[in-house]
Amino acid sequence: HIELALKEGRDGRDKSYFTTHRILVKDGKGLGKKRKNFRSLPYSSIHGFSVTTAGAFDDDTELEVWGSAGTLKLHLAKGQVDLFGIQQFLSQRVLSFYSTEGTPDTVPVKSAGMVGAFTSWITGDSSTSDNAKVEQRFKTETPVLLQNEKVLIAFKTGRDFLILTSSRILRIDVKGILGKKIEFETILWNTVTAATIATSAGMLDRDMEMTLHTYIETRDTKDRSKIEMDFRKENVNIFAVQKIIANQILGADETPLQDIDIGKAGWSWANLFDREASRPLDPKVMDRNLRSSPPLLQGSEHVEIAFKGIRDMIVFTTKRLIIIDPKGLTGNKVLYTTIPYRSILSFAIETAGAIADLDTEVMLWTDMNPIPADDKKDPPEAARPG
Repeated sequence: HIELALKEGRDGRDKSYFTTHRILVKDGKGLGKKRKNFRSLPYSSIHGFSVTTAGAFDDDTELEVWGSAGTLKLHLAKGQVDLFGIQQFLSQRVLSFYSTEGTPDTVPVKSAGMVGAFTSWITGDSSTSDNAKVEQRFKTETPVLLQNEKVLIAFKTGRDFLILTSSRILRIDVKGILGKKIEFETILWNTVTAATIATSAGMLDRDMEMTLHTYIETRDTKDRSKIEMDFRKENVNIFAVQKIIANQILGADETPLQDIDIGKAGWSWANLFDREASRPLDPKVMDRNLRSSPPLLQGSEHVEIAFKGIRDMIVFTTKRLIIIDPKGLTGNKVLYTTIPYRSILSFAIETAGAIADLDTEVMLWTDMNPIPADDKKDPPEAARPG
């Protein structure tokens, strides 16, 4: 059944019908638009959407939807369309397809309160905001969130917000000098293929970083394949942020492996000749360490196997692959990358050769690098390492 219908343009020949199952777009083609093209965007295929209010000097509001069935962008007349009503309608239809299954851990978040807009604009850094106040505002004054949706953590940078909720990633982008044009952008948690947090390097580097990788591709100039944010280390507990993200993207526990002999931990003379080779670590020790220093693991998550190179470590848990990558001479700045197993498209193992080849190898291809490239040639655009 049709629940909402919109027309675009003065002639009104292009129409979009929001039904109980999909968005149906009727697009007139050719001279006089006699030829009609009907395109279906099932709600289950939608990866995200945004609504944008009209600016001070324009009369259009905007609705944009992107997903596996393509992108839909509509310009709507200011004052004639309930933009937040459309946003609520899409939220109810799209978010109902996805329920996060992460462990509902109670994560304490260190809050430094709201930062003044001018100071935040100068520094370009983010600070946590009061979850209850943000949730109340975006359910009442600016009705964007659903009533059963919970704000897990919210960040404010200048005039903009990044809000992680129980159902989505919500980016609020205030545009223009007067700030009248505002974009409310929803990205579904199930589009996140990997997440990286980075600690600060020390006194000269006070920033911590978060990057969420998604498989969203859009044709406009705005890149939605990455969501990036910097934090001041004294304002945000970066590992609490990591825990919130992990709870949303990892899903339910898999059956833990039984005891597997992956070799003895320790150093060997082979490391002198091959500095890239990794040696196995005791998974029980790693499990204990990653619950406290740093606190990466979920309560129901366990380390199954782990390896260490010269400084880097790779950890396989019951839910994900964790890459721990120290940076710089001191190694104080550390990148922690989470790759859920569902993001791995294929894998290969390779035994060592007979002569002068001490390495066995494991190769993984993920959503961020879907087409395995030939190392001897320049990788195509879609296959560059991610």
